[in-house]
Amino acid sequence: MWSQILTYQDTRLTFVITRTNFVISLNQPLQFLFWSVESNRTQILLPTKEEKRVKTYPIVMEISGQFGMFPDPSTGGNSASYPIPPPSACIGMIESVCRFPCVDVEIKAVGICSEEIAFQSFDYNNSSAGGRKTTLIESQSPWQLSTTILRNPIFQIIAILRNSPNGNSKLNNNAHAMQDRFMRRLKKGQNFRTPTLGQRELIAEYCGVPRTPINTSLNLEIVSFPIGNVFSPSGVIFRRQSLEKGIAVYEKGYKPSFNENFCFTV
Repeated sequence: MWSQILTYQDTRLTFVITRTNFVISLNQPLQFLFWSVESNRTQILLPTKEEKRVKTYPIVMEISGQFGMFPDPSTGGNSASYPIPPPSACIGMIESVCRFPCVDVEIKAVGICSEEIAFQSFDYNNSSAGGRKTTLIESQSPWQLSTTILRNPIFQIIAILRNSPNGNSKLNNNAHAMQDRFMRRLKKGQNFRTPTLGQRELIAEYCGVPRTPINTSLNLEIVSFPIGNVFSPSGVIFRRQSLEKGIAVYEKGYKPSFNENFCFTV
């Protein structure tokens, strides 16, 4: 009996290989695990940095609240909200549940689950807005602003996680770890910070696994909609965005999956 035993362990798995036995515990993707026995030695080929970066890990969530605000810059000082959250706002909602270093979040599609797209006016006082006299700002003189916000929004977001090419980790698969922790926190109702719908004052009433069917009767088109973010190589790009049967697809050609209740699923 060959007595040499080689053991590898990290935060997600432990497996032991002998000449006659091969044991894996937990759920490690087998396409990234190879083993071979050559004479009296065992070799383990772990995923390379490029292989871990290319593989993607999907996540899905639902978020709703009494109000939501995703400002349209073309509406000026008294801003009005987009009817759907742009990708940058969706990333903020996802990272309010869980965030990991060296992980890129790519938003694929957003679904609207509310009965209608409804707006209402929202007035508030602001004492530190731009374009005002310095003396008024220093004295914290109130300045009333009027905005148009969403009423009773319900969104479902589907995204993929990918290890960043700029990451320095060689062994850790942060995207896989974030997917596991994200879905676990959704089921338990745990968050990294309080989830909001666009603005800090607009707190989400529900943030968890999808439970509300997507409203397929909603169709509209947004003339100018922001895609990307200031940290991406291409920056922010404004383009025409369609909402068809309650679903806005941010990546051309992407087709989301649905369960029997017509909710996003992975």
